[in-house]
Amino acid sequence: FCIFFRDRMYAGESGMHNRGMAPPPNNPQHPPPPPYGGYTPSPDISMSSGNKGHGSSSSGPQSAGMEAILKKLRPLLALLSKIPEPPEKLLAPQVLFGVYLGILFVSTMIFSSYDFSLTLTFSSLTRMYAFILLLLTLSRTAPQISLKTLQLYGLVFFFRLASVAFHHGYLPYDKTGDWLYHFVEFTGLMLACLSILLASTRPGTGGASQDVFGEHPPIPPGLGHLLLIGPCFLLSLLIHPQLNDSRLSDISWAFSMYLETTALLPQLYLLQKHKSASLHLGHFIVALTFARVWDFVFWAASYHELVTSTGSRLPGFVAMAFQVGHAVLLVDFFYYYGMAVKGGEDMILPMSGGDLGV
Repeated sequence: FCIFFRDRMYAGESGMHNRGMAPPPNNPQHPPPPPYGGYTPSPDISMSSGNKGHGSSSSGPQSAGMEAILKKLRPLLALLSKIPEPPEKLLAPQVLFGVYLGILFVSTMIFSSYDFSLTLTFSSLTRMYAFILLLLTLSRTAPQISLKTLQLYGLVFFFRLASVAFHHGYLPYDKTGDWLYHFVEFTGLMLACLSILLASTRPGTGGASQDVFGEHPPIPPGLGHLLLIGPCFLLSLLIHPQLNDSRLSDISWAFSMYLETTALLPQLYLLQKHKSASLHLGHFIVALTFARVWDFVFWAASYHELVTSTGSRLPGFVAMAFQVGHAVLLVDFFYYYGMAVKGGEDMILPMSGGDLGV
């Protein structure tokens, strides 16, 4: 949704910028671009997800309804473009880790009943914190963030929230499962949507020309993440537990869990192309991985509860395999992240002989 309106808003303007042209004076068909809170489109904005090459052609007349919607969105974009940059020392790894521990401590002391299932709430809090870190990063730099990864995490938040909105099978038994878990998951969804909007409209973000994971025929440009969504959805249809005793809700939970394991692949592919990564972007990726560690801690002790209607424990084994697979995917990334934190500089990643673009 965010990308669609961004592309519609800036399509004609970016086309002229990409060709080094200015709109002819006094020509009603080519009015000067409106000020979007000081926004200047990125030279490669026409290469954004799902709109490759459209910037070089006219976007055509827009309906009155579309103009009204865009007019309402412009103040929000202007506001986002004016987010102040946080001081560098507030983004130091030691400070970020201390704040993270403080969030877990306060949540435990105030909202928890000290049940072991609190680890699920810790996982949710860690994911939310990861997107707070990303928004702080986007407010001060232009990292090479994959919009595909952000969109996939938007789906992860949405389907996990759908699985616990009206059923209790996958909620923590801890008191935090009464309302805090729902609140944190909903907040995470909103932060993911805001990250997509900000990364789509902020100049220099996204690395759109290289964010091409999975974009091979017959998959359309900008939809390479279908290569991940399709198999995960199919697997969730075939293998899902029955804790909610609701087929739709159980499939939603399984789909979010399977998809989260693969959601970082487009981001890793983009970093492989650039051979380097901002340390602040590394914080985001590491925080998302820590969230899966909390999930693993809980389900390692409770996977036997993930059974089918026939009593098969296959969903539990598959869930554990996916969570271990997530950690395996990022083993080498953690090494280079640790070296970067130690040296206080950006990560330098090696070139890989393989091609994650599939």
